Amino acid sequence: RYNQAAFAQYRFDGQRISTELGWRHDDNEQFGHVNTFYGALIFALTNDQQLIASYGEGFKAPTFNDLYYPGFSNPTLNPERSKSYELQWRGTLQEAVLQASVYRTDIKNLIQSDASFTPQNIAEARINGLEFSAERYLAGWYTVVAATWLDPRDRETGHILPRRPKRMLSLDSDRQYGDIGVGFSLVANSTRYNDAANNQKLSGFGTVEVRGNWQVTDSTRLDLSAGNILEKEYALANDFNGNPYRNEELNARMSVSWTPQL
Repeated sequence: RYNQAAFAQYRFDGQRISTELGWRHDDNEQFGHVNTFYGALIFALTNDQQLIASYGEGFKAPTFNDLYYPGFSNPTLNPERSKSYELQWRGTLQEAVLQASVYRTDIKNLIQSDASFTPQNIAEARINGLEFSAERYLAGWYTVVAATWLDPRDRETGHILPRRPKRMLSLDSDRQYGDIGVGFSLVANSTRYNDAANNQKLSGFGTVEVRGNWQVTDSTRLDLSAGNILEKEYALANDFNGNPYRNEELNARMSVSWTPQL
């Protein structure tokens, strides 16, 4: 299957008002021609604050796995089409970078796996969201805190969309000591439902990760991380018998990266 696309974008930067406009045309061999648009208006409230209003459209074709994977596919799926509206505020206050946004996304033919892991189209879905984030250095640690509130619903039934939490909270903090870096992440998710009828509830959970890195030479870096160090048992979905499909408990990863010096 081929997908040919053309994209154009225009941006204007003014002293107080800036704009962005975008257009994309997709020619998908299986699903035809699709046009999507994007636009944003950025208003500088002060030198340190911006207000951004934006609108965007989306197109997502089903993957080959969605359509044809043996036993877990649906060859009658339609592509997703979406429209998103967002109002965002960005600002700097006492060396902290702050951001708040409220948004709505309307999706037609949302591709969502059901309780048996078979993808289905949800005729109309709406996701309302509210997000806050703050980032700054605290005692030498670069720290980012983010919170999200979601209301993801099937508009025909009024039920919460499967396997999507309504509240999320995260904290990431990192510090560099010369060639050595250390950091940690805290992530919390609220309860979610495994099924479209909202009968199977999955518990909320929180996890902790720690990490470190060492710049061995100018070209070689070593990274180490340990995830879910408190060995929290949690699940993002139920299995075929209705039991929680457990995720990894304590896990560790190591990577070495080499960048040639030119």
